[in-house]
Amino acid sequence: MTNVIWIGHDRNEIRNGARLLSVTAWASGHNGSMAVFTDQAQRRELPFYGYTRIGYGSSDASLPAIFDYGIVLDDDIIDTIDIPVYEDGILIVNTSRNSRMFDTRFHTITMDASYLARIVTGSSDPHIAMLGAFTAISNLIRYEQSINAISCNSQNDSEKLITLFALSYGAVLSGRAL
Repeated sequence: MTNVIWIGHDRNEIRNGARLLSVTAWASGHNGSMAVFTDQAQRRELPFYGYTRIGYGSSDASLPAIFDYGIVLDDDIIDTIDIPVYEDGILIVNTSRNSRMFDTRFHTITMDASYLARIVTGSSDPHIAMLGAFTAISNLIRYEQSINAISCNSQNDSEKLITLFALSYGAVLSGRAL
C-alpha cells in the first residue's frame, strides 16, 4: 500500500489531482486504489487535503497519519504546516524555488508546475504536471496508463494536458526538476 497526500489552497486542484492519480492507479492494475478529500479548510489560510491510496484490493478506507509521498501545490504551505510524510518519504513541491531552499526532512523535488502549465495549456492548474512528476519518481504508475487516464478524463484540450504531463515527466527523469 502506498499513500499520497495532496495539499494546496485550491479545492478543485486537490480533488482533480487525487482523483486522477486514483484513476491512473486503477488503470495500472492497482485495483484497490481510492481518492479521499477533506473540506476542513474553513478559513482562507488553511490548505485543503486530498489523499490517494494506491494498492491492490484494499477495502480499508481509514487514512494513515503519515504518508509515503507528499504533493504540495502551493509552496507557502511548507512554511506554515507540518507535512505528514515519512522521513524517508518524497515531497514534490510546485515552486519556482530550488529544493535546497526548503528546510525539510524529506527528499524534496521541486518543479515550477504552474509555470509549465501556463505555457502549455494557458491555465496555471498544476495537478497534471505534478502527476507527471509523481509518475516519474514513484514507478508505481505506468506512463502509458497515465496518458490514457488523462485523455479519458479531460473534456477538452487532452493533447495539451498530455504534453504537459510528458514535459513534467521528462523534466524529473532528466534531473531538470530537482
